[in-house]
Amino acid sequence: MEKSTFAAAKKAAHDMLDSCPVDVIHRFINHSYQFMSAYRLGLTGKAAEWAVRTQKRHRKVSQ
Repeated sequence: MEKSTFAAAKKAAHDMLDSCPVDVIHRFINHSYQFMSAYRLGLTGKAAEWAVRTQKRHRKVSQ
């Protein structure tokens, strides 16, 4: 999807976000936050994946 102007790209982005359910966006944000929490604690790569997977029911990765 190539857009020639910024306004066209902005409209396309709004259209795509409007077509996506809010709960999907919310889950993506929460999942991203869990990875950011793991990286802040110094975990990298596989260790961060493991921590996020095992701490699935918590809001952030525990120390």
